[in-house]
Amino acid sequence: MGLIPASRRDELGFLNGPWFPGNHRERSSVVMRAFLLLALFAEGAMSMSTLATTISRIERLSFQLDRERETFLRRVRQRIADAADPLSRLPSSDFAISKECAIAITGATEGIGLEAAAALATFGYATILCARDATKARAAVDYIKVKAGSGAVVATVDLDLSAFESVEQAAADIRAASERLGAPLGGLLLNAGVWPTERRMTADGLEVGFQVNHVSHFALAELLLPHMVADGARIVTTASSAHALADGLDLRRIEQPASDATVWDSSSAYGESKLANVLFARALAQRYPPTRLTSLAVHPGVVATSLFREFKPSAAQLPIPLPPIPLPPGGLGGPSFDSAVASAGKAILDNPAVGLVFKKPEDGCRTLVYALLAPGLPSGSYLSDMELTDVAPAAKDSAAADALWRWTEAWVGAKMSKAKLVSKAAVDPPAEGESWEPFLEQFRA
Repeated sequence: MGLIPASRRDELGFLNGPWFPGNHRERSSVVMRAFLLLALFAEGAMSMSTLATTISRIERLSFQLDRERETFLRRVRQRIADAADPLSRLPSSDFAISKECAIAITGATEGIGLEAAAALATFGYATILCARDATKARAAVDYIKVKAGSGAVVATVDLDLSAFESVEQAAADIRAASERLGAPLGGLLLNAGVWPTERRMTADGLEVGFQVNHVSHFALAELLLPHMVADGARIVTTASSAHALADGLDLRRIEQPASDATVWDSSSAYGESKLANVLFARALAQRYPPTRLTSLAVHPGVVATSLFREFKPSAAQLPIPLPPIPLPPGGLGGPSFDSAVASAGKAILDNPAVGLVFKKPEDGCRTLVYALLAPGLPSGSYLSDMELTDVAPAAKDSAAADALWRWTEAWVGAKMSKAKLVSKAAVDPPAEGESWEPFLEQFRA
């Protein structure tokens, strides 16, 4: 007789579902799940490949839970000691980026991006806010001038990370803004991010989360690096402990049409994009000497922001359950949703006990700012709570980092080549009577 009766196996369907304790009807511990898996394997109810895949899931979840436990303990120790954090103790004279420089920030109109911009402006830096929504950008400028003073130097640039054409234009606009402000570009904070709950493709042909979170940021960095300061530039990428949700990258899937995707999980896809962030920061560090550039990845913590705007209460499958947020009359995605998230989050996070686990945006931004300004941080490192932190095994794979770089570089290069051909055709079209075929052949290539 098997260890698990056949009549109960249907009840154990959670073994193949999301590995987030508390999100499924069966709320067993990770250890109990592992025991049940081994029991199923022992009686021949599970193949070796399925067992290996599931054990890999356990390992990734275990890593993520360990990191969150470390984060929690750090905050408890800091709360007990009532001590200033490393950013507060950092003398401005030691800042790694000269105050004569400008710092560009994506995702700068809300959440940790906005608070990071305000903190940098308070320190005296010119900030360039990259935003998709012009109305939010204007509101962000007003907010920063209230927090940092009316003399704060702030510029805005239109940027839609889901459209490569917009990224190219934004890079040119950032360079122009830097020149206009009289402040060379010394830092780049690649912070914007999305967590889609449905698989959607951009007009450029990539899964939207992967393009926004990784590919477009890669392109922006590549376009701006030649124009950043020659010594001591910083590029900080907002990653996440969710990079542990992915055991690797399937780059073929990224370009697979949505209609062809048979299996797609939002948490796994988000994890892949965050793994790409960590691998990118590491690969970038390997391509430039630290005297020229320091590249870092950062986990800001679990922060109450609009990153989760697409999640419905029944669909949320987060590594750590978020506090319930009352929805506005317009519902998810309605015009008042972001403000509802902010107000509800503030009310919840004002509780000192809750604050040990969930951060306010003004707290979540501090590791980002620290990564930009603290001297001596090893290029290619990953930080959490302003401390160097270990990454998941998949994020240590040098071959994967190199493969991701080459794939992204090829994709971006192809897009830029086609854009140049289109521009050439607009400026210098074939003469009347001449064939367009030679040009079209280049474009098809």
